[in-house]
Amino acid sequence: MDEVKLGDKVKCKLTGIAGVVVAKAEYLHSPPRIAIPEPGSTKNEWVWLEVAQVGRA
Repeated sequence: MDEVKLGDKVKCKLTGIAGVVVAKAEYLHSPPRIAIPEPGSTKNEWVWLEVAQVGRA
């Protein structure tokens, strides 16, 4: 498994918590990250997001 770097695209599943959209990468063992999905995305939808931060939140 290659190490994730800034700018990489990762497949994430969106969840909604108190109106905040959070994405957890499919294959990363890390806490969920606050992310900005593409317009029109819905909760529990798999989307591709760009990595904006690597490391612990």
